[in-house]
Amino acid sequence: MSSKGAPAELLVQTHTSDSESSCSSTPQLAAEEEKTLQLPPLKSLIKLTTAAWFVLGWMLFVGKDRLTGASDAGGVTAVLYWQAQIITTVGYGDLCPASNDRRLMVAFYVLVGNVIAGVGVMDYLTSMLAQGAEETKKGMLSKALAKSVAATGGGSAAPPQEAPAKARAMRGPPPLVKALVGFLAMILVGTVFFSFADYCICDDFDACDVILPFGETQGCLDLGGTPRSVTQAFYMSVITLTTVGFGDDVPGNWVGRLFATVWMMVGVASMGYYLGQIAKAVTSNYVKSSVSTGMSEETFRMIDADNTAPCQRTNT
Repeated sequence: MSSKGAPAELLVQTHTSDSESSCSSTPQLAAEEEKTLQLPPLKSLIKLTTAAWFVLGWMLFVGKDRLTGASDAGGVTAVLYWQAQIITTVGYGDLCPASNDRRLMVAFYVLVGNVIAGVGVMDYLTSMLAQGAEETKKGMLSKALAKSVAATGGGSAAPPQEAPAKARAMRGPPPLVKALVGFLAMILVGTVFFSFADYCICDDFDACDVILPFGETQGCLDLGGTPRSVTQAFYMSVITLTTVGFGDDVPGNWVGRLFATVWMMVGVASMGYYLGQIAKAVTSNYVKSSVSTGMSEETFRMIDADNTAPCQRTNT
């Protein structure tokens, strides 16, 4: 019977000589596939172009009146804060070019930044998808091998992926849960900071660009501002880290901008990591379901990357 479409049969691997191999994939193809998935040159290029993009922005826009035409927007802190909005695609809109020549320069600068960010995100998600598929395939092959050994009287050796319950507990929660906790923690950090540290909302940035004592709402009112509530801070954190960036609630002083520069990039990265873990879990589930009724010869060829032995069919 052909190996295709045989739901009651499973192709597994037996430890015999390489000379008898008849349905294993070639080591050359496995090596080429591994190189394709890792893409080290692309990762290095992304890091290099990102660094160059930041340096170029400092050269072009750091200096009085060189970004928006306002004196407060030309400092290093302001430009870094503005660059963080671009690379994370948050785009609050509180720092914008004020003339057509600046708008043209910024337009090209933003295009380059978004291409860099897009390539980085796609490279990361692709690596997560590939990693999820590879780990699932290896796990399924290991289980199949263990069943084959037990069925042929070789004992009941457990696959290496199946660690004891105690060892699994020591590893802690699954990566997806860790990623979610990390993302929620970044939202919490932003909520606390913008509730009690940078908590004064003013229409005029210069009017509130002072460091007020921790939680002193009266000082904010004396400056003509409005104290930011916990609800507003939570809303701002979620809108920022999901890269929506409405712009109706933004940092109110230079300390807030400095904090937001780091917080935006780390927080958006944590959201990307969380989404990557979701993609990895979905891919793993898809791979498992696609071979749950039986492993075809083509699938076996894909996961038998080390070319160690032939395969045979055992009833399950």
